[in-house]
Amino acid sequence: MGEFEVKKETKYEVDTHDIKDDVKEGAEDAKDKVKAGAKAVFNKVKDPDRDLDTEYQKEKVKEKLD
Repeated sequence: MGEFEVKKETKYEVDTHDIKDDVKEGAEDAKDKVKAGAKAVFNKVKDPDRDLDTEYQKEKVKEKLD
């Protein structure tokens, strides 16, 4: 068979619970960012003198606290 010989089989276990939690957490973070962005844009429309990035950062902090 050549120079290489397989001596034993290795089995791996994958904990899908961790993967599900990571996906769920990522989805929640994305949802919070979208909500914060929408609120920042709304505040910018109400008051055009506001800085959009500052509003976004402020709303993002609020979403994380809720």
